[in-house]
Amino acid sequence: MRTRRSSLPLTPQPGAHPGADHDALRRRPPTGDGDTPGPRTHRSGRALFALASLGVLVPTAAAAAPAHGDHADRPQITLEAGNDGLTGPAQVAGGFVDFTVTTEANEIGHSVYIARIADGSTAADVAAAGQEALVTMLTFVGGVGTVHDGATVGLTLDLEPGNYIAFDNVFLPEPTGVLPFVVGDPATAEYDEAPEAEGTVQIGPGMLIAPPPDFDGSGTWRFVNGDDTLTHEALIVRLPDGIGVPELVAWGDEGRPEPAPFEAEFAGAGPIGPGEEQWLTLPELEPGNYALLCYVPFEDGLPHLSDGMIAPFTVS
Repeated sequence: MRTRRSSLPLTPQPGAHPGADHDALRRRPPTGDGDTPGPRTHRSGRALFALASLGVLVPTAAAAAPAHGDHADRPQITLEAGNDGLTGPAQVAGGFVDFTVTTEANEIGHSVYIARIADGSTAADVAAAGQEALVTMLTFVGGVGTVHDGATVGLTLDLEPGNYIAFDNVFLPEPTGVLPFVVGDPATAEYDEAPEAEGTVQIGPGMLIAPPPDFDGSGTWRFVNGDDTLTHEALIVRLPDGIGVPELVAWGDEGRPEPAPFEAEFAGAGPIGPGEEQWLTLPELEPGNYALLCYVPFEDGLPHLSDGMIAPFTVS
């Protein structure tokens, strides 16, 4: 592993340089065919934040989601990631909130990320700032990595009151959806209890991803970013025979050239800021070899993966 380099924090930074290259969390266009999408290939150059071109979409009401896990008394919210946009409620009660992320099948999948907008700023300010908002206005509090085939993923977050914004595929040149919403005070004290998880996946400090020995990528798991300064993620990819950690780290160190050396992406934890945590209820994976990895970039544009931020696991 090479010496750790300075990384983009992806949390609000007072006085952040407006000309900085915020090439964060890039995703890749589809290369697969048939019913099973292949991994998205690397896109060179800066990914466009594109909020200004989209405008701030008006949120629409969404149906109540099914209860998550052990506490159905938590607020139940559905985020519908469709091919024509992202829909959900305009207001959410604070405290622990269960989100059910539903997706409409397509070739590129859906990646739904949620960020807290800095105090004193609004969704309109984020739209006006464009890509600069990544480091000046937003703290990522959780999300779901790429989901294919119309799958549904559960996400539980502990939300403080304030202004928030959810994105679907926002780091593609043409994001699928943008949904601002307001988080109010908790409705009752009953929402102060976290979900019951099968275990904790530690993300950070540094380039660490440490799942429990029995992690199999399905069920409810707690993901914690233990880093003091860096944003991290833990996305799930399926590995073909003959591909392991060295090959993936080398691919990251080469700038993620086409084609990607794995078969597909299967959700996992989207970006979470320093000290943040989230709970994911993931669909069952087929038997095979997989890995958790982080694409959040260093300042030179290479992903944290290039410095070894990866953890393999097997589903039997």
